[in-house]
Amino acid sequence: MAETNTTRRNVLKLGASLPAAAAALPIALRSEDAEAKTPKKQAQYQETPKNGQKCTGCQFWIETDGEMGKCRIVKGKIHPNGWCALYAAA
Repeated sequence: MAETNTTRRNVLKLGASLPAAAAALPIALRSEDAEAKTPKKQAQYQETPKNGQKCTGCQFWIETDGEMGKCRIVKGKIHPNGWCALYAAA
């Protein structure tokens, strides 16, 4: 049978490193999320509606307090009257 080397010192080391790892997790997830978004150029984003479709009518639209909004799948600030090739009716 294999013997494990579980000493008090090893347990304390592991316990001390867990809070730091837990604190870094949201930052890592947030940066990964931002990288997963499609660049505006690739999404064929434009700041004007197309065929009656605009960002505020899209399921990926995120309203913000300012004049511009955000998109769940396209990087950067998004104009409410904008449009892109990834448009999906809400």
